[in-house]
Amino acid sequence: MTRDLSRTGPGRVAYAVWCNDEGHLIDDGTVFCMAHDEYRVCTAERQLDWFTASAIGFDVEIREITEEIAALAVQGPTSCRVLQAVGLAGVEAPQNPSNTLCSRCRGRRAGRRRSR
Repeated sequence: MTRDLSRTGPGRVAYAVWCNDEGHLIDDGTVFCMAHDEYRVCTAERQLDWFTASAIGFDVEIREITEEIAALAVQGPTSCRVLQAVGLAGVEAPQNPSNTLCSRCRGRRAGRRRSR
């Protein structure tokens, strides 16, 4: 992961990318901090092999839980308002939404160039 996830506290989520040893982008996704030492990664493509290989030498446990959970993404500038309207408690808008992506990535999905 190229992001310092230690700053993502329990109950929070962060966007992250991960790269190979040469620094080339492998994939991106969201990382949910479930507890101070537990994270859940959500990706579009299966990345279990990469995570397992990257965990060698670290005191971590990697488990695939794809069959145990489901994901529903509600995204965009009105997502907070929509979730609040359907009664989801504890939803708050980001304090500084313009800083949710780095300036180089803003307006495009990581690893994919926007046509000009």
